[in-house]
Amino acid sequence: MAEVKEECGVCGIYMKNKKGNSIIVPASIDLMLSAIQRRGQSGTGVGVFKMREGNYSKPFVHRKKLVNVENFFGGDDSQQRQWVLNTLRGIVGIGHVRYGTSGTRDNAQDQLQPFLRRHGRRSKRFCFCFNGNLANYPELEKDLLKNDYDLEIGVDTEIIMHLISLRLRFQQINSQENFEPDFFDIARSLIEKLDGAYSLLMILGNGDLGVLRDPWGFKPLVWGENEDFYAVASETTALRQVGIKSFKVVEPGSVILFSEKGVQIAKLFNTKKAHCHFEAVYFENEASHFENEPVHDIRWRFGLELAKRDFLGEEIKKNPGNFVVFPAPETANLAARAYASYFGLTSEDVLKKFSSKRGFINAKEKREYLMNRIYDVIPHLIKDKRAILIEDSVVRGETLKKVIKLIREAGAKEIHVRITDPPVKCPCFYGIDMSTYDELIANKYPENPEKKISQSDQFQQDKQEIAHIEENIAKEMNVDSFVYQTFEGLKNSIGDLDNLCLACLNGDYPTPYGGIRAKELKKGEEKLNLPKREDEDFCGSVDMEKEI
Repeated sequence: MAEVKEECGVCGIYMKNKKGNSIIVPASIDLMLSAIQRRGQSGTGVGVFKMREGNYSKPFVHRKKLVNVENFFGGDDSQQRQWVLNTLRGIVGIGHVRYGTSGTRDNAQDQLQPFLRRHGRRSKRFCFCFNGNLANYPELEKDLLKNDYDLEIGVDTEIIMHLISLRLRFQQINSQENFEPDFFDIARSLIEKLDGAYSLLMILGNGDLGVLRDPWGFKPLVWGENEDFYAVASETTALRQVGIKSFKVVEPGSVILFSEKGVQIAKLFNTKKAHCHFEAVYFENEASHFENEPVHDIRWRFGLELAKRDFLGEEIKKNPGNFVVFPAPETANLAARAYASYFGLTSEDVLKKFSSKRGFINAKEKREYLMNRIYDVIPHLIKDKRAILIEDSVVRGETLKKVIKLIREAGAKEIHVRITDPPVKCPCFYGIDMSTYDELIANKYPENPEKKISQSDQFQQDKQEIAHIEENIAKEMNVDSFVYQTFEGLKNSIGDLDNLCLACLNGDYPTPYGGIRAKELKKGEEKLNLPKREDEDFCGSVDMEKEI
């Protein structure tokens, strides 16, 4: 499944006043995409719908580039920026930032979103983008190939584009000659066919803006309005950037249509929610909300939960001056401050980050380069101290090893690592780029292969096994102790775990094809004579290293 994985950010604008093409649309999309830039650094795309200004004008304008948001809109070149904004004037617009692990470098430009479906008939043309990943991509691809469709690009977006086109054809056949596209029917059809994560925005040929969130609600999606327009985005911080102070969550399995009739909302499908817990741990901006809960508060509680259970607690209280607490920035900042405050300490800025690049979401060949250049340490803050490093999560452990080496060389007396998330042990099929099985560091030291860990008994999972993993990782990392967050700490921080997707932690995949993909990977491991794991239900090997 490495060829069809992606994690992105989306936003959309629908103007309330349609008297003319407005520069408000691209200017607002610029602000919104900048707010969610962290969700994707591979490329930027914008699609807009214009009022017709003449018999030969194009209703859709479409622009995509393999650059970040700032450079997409002209960077420091004011003339170029003004040209881009003028070119993208419109009454409806959608934007996308891509972090992709699908396809190859050869067709990287083609993979960027939004996708524009060109057609001679107004009712059959559309422009759309989405955030997520389809677990049943192989089955969908097979069905399309049987129906004489060629897949040239090799990404989930292409599959969805063809499915929408087929549904529009079906609508036309079953209606009068001059039919209008029915987005609610399109959305219902997609829900019936797609297994996985998808937050989708679509501009229809008549200029309506449709919004769809998958029934499980894997990826965040919110909307709101001000006096000028309606807006929808992956995160609440993007809405605030355009003056929208209050927001509403797009409910899982729901459809919203912004049109001249106003706002129409329908709940099309009900199932158990499975919000990606990794959004709260890592991906979302601390100024955003995880569903209706501030991410800031969740990450603060992560730190408190680690502090409450720390075996170093009594020593810290007796000799606070011997310890220094600091985060591996940026997403662990709040947890480190909370951890320190629990013991009456302050979180120090020991580590300095020189790059905004995120090592986790860069290709393997880039990560080594970046990790040697991202961090530096302030030696006098840490020399002869017992250092407590707070990190949000550990997937491969590559970045953390580099940071620990810097801390050790700076003269720390001891190094203790605390992780705000439980061990990541399984691949993700819903849009988070995890490593191959043997690269997941938490999987390297299983103690009891006969023990099965499931969500139902996660609070009673074998403490000895976790301690064994922590002990061995501490040796590998060359630190004095290494401690993960517990599932109880995760629950106390985020809330009801029953509404979360924890598949990367326990192998309990919420959708049928998530489980199917994992079983296939297990079989593949056996054929390749890779280490066999019996202690997790749906864990396996997957290469998720490809990056455009």
